[in-house]
Amino acid sequence: MADNTADADDDLELKPANAGTMFRLEMFTTNFLLGYWKQLVAVVVVFLVLILAWGQYQDITRRTQREATARIAEKVSELPQPLPMLSQAIASGEEIDAAKVQEVGDGLVAIANGTRGTAKVEALLTAAEAYRLAGAPDKQREALSEAVPLARGVLHYSASSALANLELEQGQGDEAVKRFRELGSENEGYLAEQAQIDLALALEHLGRNQEAADVYQKFLDQFPDSPRRAIVEQRRDRVTAAGAGGSEGSAG
Repeated sequence: MADNTADADDDLELKPANAGTMFRLEMFTTNFLLGYWKQLVAVVVVFLVLILAWGQYQDITRRTQREATARIAEKVSELPQPLPMLSQAIASGEEIDAAKVQEVGDGLVAIANGTRGTAKVEALLTAAEAYRLAGAPDKQREALSEAVPLARGVLHYSASSALANLELEQGQGDEAVKRFRELGSENEGYLAEQAQIDLALALEHLGRNQEAADVYQKFLDQFPDSPRRAIVEQRRDRVTAAGAGGSEGSAG
């Protein structure tokens, strides 16, 4: 009977202790809220203001990009023909007003200088194409060189590969090959496949047939399920049959 009484006393002693802990915790919380409620409200207000500012920034960015894209389209409309048709016309020997085309390229660069992001890259790439058609390789190189570090994804590949092709045309074969190799290592999936194909074609252009065959074989090993496998096999067989006689050809 005495033991039961002692156990009961122990239980009674624990309950006030627990109650005291909860009470102190409640008091601490209450005091904290009363003492720092202004700071807590300020933090919440700042957080909400940041969310609002970020939303406004995104809206402004989207609006700026749309406006720049509209200006690009307006400037391109000043060309004698749309860019794809203009390229075909030049390829077929038709004479064009090169000065007018270059003037459009200058206008596109001006648009690029006044904007940023994807619209800036778009303006620079379009300007580079206009300069190419106008026969102004120096300005084409400037536009592409500015676009490369700004672009991402497909646009980056377009800018870099266009610059590599320009380097090939200007006898800078080693630089072009290096650029295509970098594109192959930087990208995955379709763009990585395209980089390998472009690299092999560049090596063919330079007469480095054995290296081209090796790149085609690497493509087949790396992308066994590619839908372009048959085409790559044909190209590999073609350069292999041509022999490695030009493998020591000039790299430019």
